[in-house]
Amino acid sequence: MGTYLRKNEKGALEALLRVLKHEGVALHPTDTVYGLGACAFSQRALRRIFLLKGRSPKNPLLVLADSEKLRSLVSFIPSSLKNMWNEYLRFPITAILPAKHPWPFITKEGKIAVRIPAEPFLQQALKNLPCPIASTSANPSGKILSPARAFTYFANKVDLVILAEETFPLPSTIIDFTGAFPEIIRGGAYLPRFL
Repeated sequence: MGTYLRKNEKGALEALLRVLKHEGVALHPTDTVYGLGACAFSQRALRRIFLLKGRSPKNPLLVLADSEKLRSLVSFIPSSLKNMWNEYLRFPITAILPAKHPWPFITKEGKIAVRIPAEPFLQQALKNLPCPIASTSANPSGKILSPARAFTYFANKVDLVILAEETFPLPSTIIDFTGAFPEIIRGGAYLPRFL
């Protein structure tokens, strides 16, 4: 059974850093829905996320990163993303970009899905972690759960639960920037202005 802490509670950030650094899995708030998160470079922790979700490892996880860690993950930033960079930083957009390396469990066909979170708690975590956070929505594969049901389903299966005052029903919008034109792969909480 994991530890439960509120996002703004004293010690919550330190607890998340400790769990992720020691290859644990956390249920945490994001800019949108609750996520299951682990150190992106811990293959053991990532395997556990796939088992918890009942998801195939062939379906990669997205990665939460700050601007510095983003540079270690992608080979370059396409001009189509540079043109909407401010939107990418302000709104819940997950960008599929050219991967710098074939990272296990988080890349596919030379691509990686990356988001720079606007959520202050996650921003602080990323500044203090040696790795990005691999994350995925907190629901079993093929199902959509409300935040309350996601909490109930996963709370006793992870090492740490970070509770948020509010969460949102829609996940991030996923956009592939690796082609000649941006392509929406999954609609979500935000519709970009270029559509």
